[in-house]
Amino acid sequence: MGEISVNFIHPTDGRILTVTLDETMTAQEVIGELLANDFVLPFEEGYTLAVMGGEIIRQDQTFDEAKIRDGDKIRIIPSASAGGKGQLYHKEPKKEPSKRESGIPGLDKRTVKDFSIEAISNSPEAIIMIVHLYDDLQLRHEKLSTELEIERFRSRDRFVATLLLLISQVVLSIAGNLLTSNNSIAVPVFIAGGLQAALALYLTFRKPNV
Repeated sequence: MGEISVNFIHPTDGRILTVTLDETMTAQEVIGELLANDFVLPFEEGYTLAVMGGEIIRQDQTFDEAKIRDGDKIRIIPSASAGGKGQLYHKEPKKEPSKRESGIPGLDKRTVKDFSIEAISNSPEAIIMIVHLYDDLQLRHEKLSTELEIERFRSRDRFVATLLLLISQVVLSIAGNLLTSNNSIAVPVFIAGGLQAALALYLTFRKPNV
């Protein structure tokens, strides 16, 4: 057993707190530390921890048991109002919809427009699906942002390469005229034009480092 460094994501403003902690600590103990250090405000119903892109960590489960590793991102989720502080979720007995009627376990998809925060918070499956959906959207956003940045660099490089090719053609033309007259500066001019052309080709085909 040892220490691990994890990143906690604030439940409302998305701030990230990087903490090194003992992997034998339970989720409940970690939540207590987050409260004690004022990273989150006291909440009557308590909080739940969930691995970004993974499952909810039980209150009595240690980070080692949950297989949390260095660099993992942990979401802090407000628990359901009916469960009381420290509990994960509590569901009142009710008639469950059939599989055909249920889009989310415990919720009737025919009433999706009428879903309340309480109804969703009383369904652990719904919370997990929402967290996963948010994670997927965030990953897609990061991927699209990276692709957009790469395309921006490529467009800039293509523009610069086009200018260099035009200039190199002019320089090589001048060098050709100088060679016919046996001018001593023809060779340096020719080399300069060739280097510009080579640089243009490099900018055209290089892979942006983003």
